[in-house]
Amino acid sequence: MSNEAVAEGIDYASLTKVQKLALFLVGVGSERSAIILNHFDTDQIERVCKEIANFPVVDEETQKKVRDEFTLVIDQGRDLIHGGRNFIQKALEEAQGNKRAAITMSHIIPDSSYDEPFMDELAAMDVRTIHNCISEEQPQTIAFVIARLSTVKAVSFLQMLPTELREKVLERMGTMDATPLEYTKRIVETLKRQVAEEEQIIQPAGGVKTVADILNALPKDMSKELLMKIEERNEVLGKAVRRKMFSFDDLVRLEVADLQRIMREVETSDLVIAMKPAAAKLQQAIFSSVSKRAAETLKEEIQMLGAQKVKDIEAAQDRIIQTVRRLEDQGEISLEAK
Repeated sequence: MSNEAVAEGIDYASLTKVQKLALFLVGVGSERSAIILNHFDTDQIERVCKEIANFPVVDEETQKKVRDEFTLVIDQGRDLIHGGRNFIQKALEEAQGNKRAAITMSHIIPDSSYDEPFMDELAAMDVRTIHNCISEEQPQTIAFVIARLSTVKAVSFLQMLPTELREKVLERMGTMDATPLEYTKRIVETLKRQVAEEEQIIQPAGGVKTVADILNALPKDMSKELLMKIEERNEVLGKAVRRKMFSFDDLVRLEVADLQRIMREVETSDLVIAMKPAAAKLQQAIFSSVSKRAAETLKEEIQMLGAQKVKDIEAAQDRIIQTVRRLEDQGEISLEAK
């Protein structure tokens, strides 16, 4: 499917099952897509990823059609994906017993007190989108939404909030058993407006970046094999995906001028930790991109540095790669191999 066809709108009726699955995965985001694709074999994943790359933008009408077609599957697995009414009720029954839980539920979620499908749709969104929609709302409103999220999502969301606001939200969550019906209705109406505004700004996107994000989230061996197959079938696409998947070890491929620019931006402490397990060729490339004095200092600090935890090394390398990607986005460096 050409980019021109995508720009003019997608003929949903003509799509294959693989293309529809690709559209669905674009909508749920790279992390959840990786979890789903991890149950496929590599040939199937390759086919789906190729289709994802063909959908740089998914129009709103097509998004709706995809959601409608996958509704049955989503509904069947809803309790596994996120919280919702059933999740809250089960948690309350376990904590308070059936009788007390029923009373609490009547306060928190009175019958017909809000639009259940809308709230379930909101809870199914990725955490970043939910944050964009409600992070400026009152703590009570935020607590109301978090109560409908899965534990994993709730934790991720809370980590995005400033410490003071996070504390207020948790406090409100602890006293939610007395939320008035009229206030609940107002919360829902506010959220609907926020979501409508957010949907006008952010549209799920596929394309090369989505494929790269999915491959980054898959197990390394599977990701490497898939990327090799994509490059064999479509060299241009494969190179584009590889650039988006740029890793710390790939620094060795850059031009000296680009590497020098990166070295001026990164923290020395991160660089020392990141370079500790690096191959000799990469270490030499980095030493060559800084002054002689700076290179000697780096060598001394690396030698003096004791054993590091893998997670600390990966975190330092990730911070450096974030700098690399920022500089590329700004047009200051190129990630093309030398």
